[in-house]
Amino acid sequence: GPDLLDLSSELALITGHTSGLHWGSQIIWTYGPLGFLSVAYPVSRTLWFLGVIAQAVFTFGLVGMLGVTMRRESSPRWVWVVVSVGLLLNGLNTLLLGGPVLALLLVYSAVTVTDRRWATAAAMAGGITLGLLALVKDSFLLLDAAMVVFSVVACLWQGRRQQAWVIPASALLSVGTAWFGSGQGLTDVVPFVRGSL
Repeated sequence: GPDLLDLSSELALITGHTSGLHWGSQIIWTYGPLGFLSVAYPVSRTLWFLGVIAQAVFTFGLVGMLGVTMRRESSPRWVWVVVSVGLLLNGLNTLLLGGPVLALLLVYSAVTVTDRRWATAAAMAGGITLGLLALVKDSFLLLDAAMVVFSVVACLWQGRRQQAWVIPASALLSVGTAWFGSGQGLTDVVPFVRGSL
């Protein structure tokens, strides 16, 4: 996470993005080309605004999915208290700490919700979330790949073929769109993945 005493890594993320550096071939970092979204420092007004929007979307998404899931599972009040305290302790960096939890809740809904339309929407949102997270922090790359494989197996196990293909398709579409949208090239993919491992 961000070190408040030394902002050089956060400045490097922002500089790498604003300078159009290519992740994997020109810069190898523990964060990916969307890593600037996890940095809410007003160095660049545009990137700061995008970071604040990303944090807000992930925060509201996480809180909403936690509420829906806990209500659906009839969680006791103490679980609500523990989750609320956890969210408060989490602070402002929901993207890094809560992003994987949000993706997991969405995938869980895709596998368990009885309404197939809601399950498909959750599968799509889960895949998109996994795809975006893979480009925020390098360590999410393997985690997200494992979650996609696990979710496909779980969906097939539950007889949910549509959700089984929607999750990886939306994850790949999300990664591709964000990768090229952030100015990365096709030739940077292999060096990025190699540098992430």
